[in-house]
Amino acid sequence: MDKNKYFSVLKINFKKSSLELLKLYIIFFLSDIILRMYEFFITSPYFSDNNAIAKLQLSGYYHDNFKILTLLCIFFPIYFLLRLVIKKWIFGIVALLLLLFLIISFTTVQYYIVSFIPLDKSFYTYSINDIIKILNSSSDLKWTSYFTLFAIIVLFFVLIKKLNFKSKYYVIFIWLLWIISMVNISYSHVKAKFFPNIQDYYLVKNKAIFFLEDSFRYFDSENEKKNTVDIKSLAKEYSKIYPKNKYIFPEYPLLRKNDDKDVLGKYFNLPDTTPNFVFLFLESMGRNICGPNARFGSYTPFLDSLIGKSLYWENCLSTAERTYGAIPNILGSLPSGEGGFYYHKDKPVPFNKSLISYLSELEYRTGFYYGGWPHFQNMDDILNSNRIDYILTDFDSTAVKIESDKEGFSWGYNDKSVFEQYFKVVNNDSLKNKKRLDIILTMSLHSPFMAPNKDYYNKKVKEISEKYPENLKKIALQYQNVLSTVVYVDDALKWFFEEFKKLPEYKNTIFILAADHNIHAFPDDNEIRRYHIPLIIYSPMLKKAVKFSAVNSHREIAPSILALLRNNYKIKLDDNISMIGNSLDDSKTFVCNKTISLFKGSSENISMIDKGYFTIDNKYYKLKDNFILEPLYDEKIKKRLEEKVNVIREINKYVYFQNKIIPPKYLMK
Repeated sequence: MDKNKYFSVLKINFKKSSLELLKLYIIFFLSDIILRMYEFFITSPYFSDNNAIAKLQLSGYYHDNFKILTLLCIFFPIYFLLRLVIKKWIFGIVALLLLLFLIISFTTVQYYIVSFIPLDKSFYTYSINDIIKILNSSSDLKWTSYFTLFAIIVLFFVLIKKLNFKSKYYVIFIWLLWIISMVNISYSHVKAKFFPNIQDYYLVKNKAIFFLEDSFRYFDSENEKKNTVDIKSLAKEYSKIYPKNKYIFPEYPLLRKNDDKDVLGKYFNLPDTTPNFVFLFLESMGRNICGPNARFGSYTPFLDSLIGKSLYWENCLSTAERTYGAIPNILGSLPSGEGGFYYHKDKPVPFNKSLISYLSELEYRTGFYYGGWPHFQNMDDILNSNRIDYILTDFDSTAVKIESDKEGFSWGYNDKSVFEQYFKVVNNDSLKNKKRLDIILTMSLHSPFMAPNKDYYNKKVKEISEKYPENLKKIALQYQNVLSTVVYVDDALKWFFEEFKKLPEYKNTIFILAADHNIHAFPDDNEIRRYHIPLIIYSPMLKKAVKFSAVNSHREIAPSILALLRNNYKIKLDDNISMIGNSLDDSKTFVCNKTISLFKGSSENISMIDKGYFTIDNKYYKLKDNFILEPLYDEKIKKRLEEKVNVIREINKYVYFQNKIIPPKYLMK
């Protein structure tokens, strides 16, 4: 090939490469308009200022375009060279990748609409069956969803076929866009620290790019997990974070003396024999919609009345955003693990010990009652690893399933049916006169929010909302299906307690009620509210009702129960335990005396509260009353918080992946 012909080929290839990438950009440009408009029209009713939401979506659209233009510019040399080699295939391959990206974009936007959090690396912790169940459960896949996806796919194929650029001016046009994008490359980066609250960030951030960036971090961290650590040094640094704990030896850095203070005993008239315990893990029953001064108004009249007779912690936090954190954190005060304590694709559940094991050793009969699939995210693995006696799996013909969605999917049985099955089990003659630890996980307050007898509960929502100001009445109307389910669950709980009062063991039972996490159907105004839940401890043995305002978490519950038993009964418990938390703080004013790690979907994504400070996603705050967050500017404190998060993250990975939570000898009883 002579020199002139060679340069002619390169010139033609340069022009066609530029125009083909311009064609793909135009497809993205128009598809992103559709997606942004769809996201705006579906989510805007849930926010008070539609103009502000429109501006955020417009800002997000600009960021999306800068990002894609920057990526196309960087990709151009590769495309140019590949087109010389496989010019018949390269455009089709890249076009299919764009189509895949657009489908991922739609899927991640749809996920955000359902949960108000972008899809992240937690996706990889779900099994195929789990993902199918989650997708089937969404009530938001309405005609607008299908139409949007259909419109994007039709637009793609029409433009692929019909859109053709030939003029050299289009080449100049795309290169001008690329030069502008590269000069302003910083504008393509959307970071949470640049926004006043997390929802603004989520609205602006492209959901597919968020997911893909988080996926990269997830797979990159998989390689890091194989690296060895200096566990002696790491354990020493960890012990400095919790200086009151007496740790035993570095190989098992969580193992410490079982000497937590008994803060609960003084509030009870305890019997001579150890009490029964009933744990009620309340799906999504967060402080947004439950208890005095609930942010969107309380729709739980029964629970509110129970709070008035109970020990009540108004500023408790879940330690994970989803249900997978409830069982290990509340019952065992365990580390977060990977994708939740009891889920990892390649490893069995590490050795661990929770209240199930401790109370089994005291000859308690232990049982788990749930209306869904106990193996969801391997939930039953931690139960079985603690040698639980009974897991409810069979429901009789009287049990009623949660109403199916239009695809015919149901998560399982509604809460009242679970309670009814529970009483049929515990009223069995073989269980009479036995001490019991009963664990009940509710499920009805879950998307698609299908309360039975909808008309009745919709009416109840309207009645309750009448006492609230106009802005909360508007929210009640927007979220009627969610709040009607809240009222239904509250009614079911009322029935549960009325029935339990008929049992002889009622007078000797302590009930612990805690949400697994805050409700996701409502947008959060800051990052910490997603974890804000009520903690209620009720018993007919209580001396009086008390409200506490100190910050606590799921992980303080199990150590407090063990301390109650150890301090008030002549029983033998292990001298050493591997629980992360300590006893509940029963201060009556808003204080945060604890270091609490919060889990966001993987072992790499850990945020933390540390004695009045809060850090999440490399942002730092002062923690104020009512969980108001003020930006923190002190660089020394920021560095200290970052170091603590890193230590907690590495300890979590070490004990989980190396099976070093608790020595096997503590399990041999």
